Amino acid sequence: MTGTRAPPRIQSEVETFIEYPVYVGELGGGRPAIQVERERVRFSIAKSPTPRRLATRHNFEQPDSVYAPKMPVDAALFDFAKTIESDQPWPRPACPSCQTGYVGFSSPTEDESHASVSARDHFAFEPEWISGTFVIRGKCENPECQQAVYGTGDYHVGLSQKSNRDDEFERQGPPYSKYYTVTHLHPPMWLMPIPQSAPDEVREAVMRASRVLFADPGLAATALRATVERFLTSQGISATRHNGQFRNVHERIKEWRDADPDRPQVADLFFAVKWLGNAGTHEDSDLTTIEVLDGARVLDEAFHRLFLGPDIDAHARTINAAKGPSRQP
Repeated sequence: MTGTRAPPRIQSEVETFIEYPVYVGELGGGRPAIQVERERVRFSIAKSPTPRRLATRHNFEQPDSVYAPKMPVDAALFDFAKTIESDQPWPRPACPSCQTGYVGFSSPTEDESHASVSARDHFAFEPEWISGTFVIRGKCENPECQQAVYGTGDYHVGLSQKSNRDDEFERQGPPYSKYYTVTHLHPPMWLMPIPQSAPDEVREAVMRASRVLFADPGLAATALRATVERFLTSQGISATRHNGQFRNVHERIKEWRDADPDRPQVADLFFAVKWLGNAGTHEDSDLTTIEVLDGARVLDEAFHRLFLGPDIDAHARTINAAKGPSRQP
């Protein structure tokens, strides 16, 4: 059995703004005059009709109930994959250590680049020329854990997406904000939850992908594909042929799928992760962190069906045998 069917998804409308530069003429000295236009856009996202709570260390590693909802891919990682505007709250991801608390971050410490500092003396200086790197420190809010987490990345200055801002450039025209792009978090946030019954090699492969999620999304996608390969190896699907040649992952997934009539739907999820990993392997890969996180959601669903579904079936058989709750004396 591959477990119960996933709950239906419902659509939610999300509204946001996009900005793009428009050439409107020339300033003195032949400098281009650029105006930033804003456009309101809407899009739909699918979400579960019922929220799933964050797994604690207890139910993440040794669930006290097979009916405890699984922890999806942490939504905070999707927020970290986007630029974060100054004076806006930072994402609060699940602690990678205790899996009980959330990590709260303080304000970033910036280091403006030498080229950016030098540009401030230019007669045509614009705030958008400012850029540099930053460091941010977080700490798990669970008093019994307090794991420290450090993040690094790049920042730049751009037109603010908020109104009524007070900043150092307010007198020079429109309000500006600093925009932070995270490139690394340490310890790394788990890219996806790992069921207790999953093989250790699967857990190790997911952690490998987690380490490079923001720094190299293509490599992270390749590591996700390797997670599927390690799972297949644990299932006895050989990685090599009799002559010693390596088999491609597509062929191995097909062999695993064809061995059980209940596996095709899960195999389709594995194929999707494989294609994403293939795209990440290419030299000119332009995969984004959000695309890798979407792949992690697919793999998370596959493992949920494989590892948690049988546990629920076994628990149901225990209840049926007892004709009621199965209680230890």
